[in-house]
Amino acid sequence: VLLGEQLFYYKKQTSSQQEKFFNLISLQNARISVQKSSPETIKLNKMYKYCFELENETRTWIIACQSEQDLIQWYSTIQT
Repeated sequence: VLLGEQLFYYKKQTSSQQEKFFNLISLQNARISVQKSSPETIKLNKMYKYCFELENETRTWIIACQSEQDLIQWYSTIQT
C-alpha cells in the first residue's frame, strides 16, 4: 500500500504464526530498478520471473511480482 512517500507492507514473522507484522519502506530518495539475476537473487528468481530492487538510504529490498503487468504497475506507481 502506497501512502505519500511510504510503502506499507505486512509479513508473517514465521510460518507457524498467523499474526502479521507491519513494516514500512520510506520512498523518499529511493531508487528503483528492474532486478537482474545475481547470486543472491537466483533462488528468488526461480520463484518469480519479475523482480525489482528498491533501495533507500537505510536498506535494499528485492520485491517479486507474479506477472509482468504487476511489475510495470509497481514500477510506474513508485516512480511517480
